[in-house]
Amino acid sequence: MKLKFYKLEAAGNDFVIIEGKKLPRVSLRSLAKRLCHRHTGIGADGLIIVEKGREVKWRMRIFNADGSDGQFSGNGARCLAHLLFRLHEVSGSRVVFETVRGVTEVIRAKDNYYRVDMGRPVWEAEKIPLRFTKGSFINQPVREGGRTFAGTAVSIGNPHLVLFVDSIPQDWTEIGQKLEHHPLFPKGANIEFVRVHGKKRAIVAVWERGVGETLACGTGSVAVLAAGVLTGRLVRKAKIQMPGGILEVEWSTDGRLYLSGPVRYLFSGEFEL
Repeated sequence: MKLKFYKLEAAGNDFVIIEGKKLPRVSLRSLAKRLCHRHTGIGADGLIIVEKGREVKWRMRIFNADGSDGQFSGNGARCLAHLLFRLHEVSGSRVVFETVRGVTEVIRAKDNYYRVDMGRPVWEAEKIPLRFTKGSFINQPVREGGRTFAGTAVSIGNPHLVLFVDSIPQDWTEIGQKLEHHPLFPKGANIEFVRVHGKKRAIVAVWERGVGETLACGTGSVAVLAAGVLTGRLVRKAKIQMPGGILEVEWSTDGRLYLSGPVRYLFSGEFEL
């Protein structure tokens, strides 16, 4: 069987997108691992499956490259929106679809530039989830690799641990890999190493849960902003620089987080299952 797919990227964060209604009866986790494999598949950070929604027309599901549930992806949502506009499935400047965070809205600001409503950050330990008894994990010491980091935990539809550093450690990938599976996080975590430059800019290296080192992370960028604002390191609107590019993030006074940046359509094709 041949499976139609689309490949897109946002700041180097790349995704394979397929239609759920055309899928055979296969394990979606196994399919994600197969399609996302960099050598024997199409290659991607994640697999997005577009299905029929219950409240609105579409529903977005996402799986990480290792087959685990990705829960939510801001860059993935922007890529899906761009694809729907490209395929003329929507008109105007707005598209909505269901995600684990409810109905998610994406606005097309210009040709390939999209702004997604990322919802409100969640700080309560039990909702992240996080094994911590003091309510929220803000600016707490995190020890790994013989060093102590200032860490803040937050959920943006998936769990994040934001570590503010004077300089990003040379062995950050090793530390990130270990912290992803830290006992604090029963379901694992995305790890961000953050070097702040003034109040409006931060340089970030990200280790994504279920993927590893990535060029960018949408939920990670807004997690960095929220943690930065809460700890007095950043203002409510800033630019987050990741290896794949710069993302613009904002924490509105209504409590909602917004992620903006470009999206690029790469190619489409058929994959032999």
